[in-house]
Amino acid sequence: MRGRPAQPLDAFLRQSDAVIAHDAVSALAAIKAPTQITFGRHDMVTSTRFAQAMKSGIGRSEMVIFENCAHAPIYESIAEFNEKTLDFLRRYTT
Repeated sequence: MRGRPAQPLDAFLRQSDAVIAHDAVSALAAIKAPTQITFGRHDMVTSTRFAQAMKSGIGRSEMVIFENCAHAPIYESIAEFNEKTLDFLRRYTT
């Protein structure tokens, strides 16, 4: 995010309102593919309070919580993220 141009305040507020108003829970059951759901334990944007709803809503899902990460485990804990994700993918590919 630091590399992007600054977003005007009015655009940021409109985007924030859209994110807050968006409810995808009803669409979760339509996901049929095996799904790995990842959270960072210290994420203040998409906190683990959403984890159980996602896990319950997606039938073939697995949850991974990265204990020492915030919003971007893919960048904050690269080796652990890759290990967990590759393990998941190996189990679901032939």
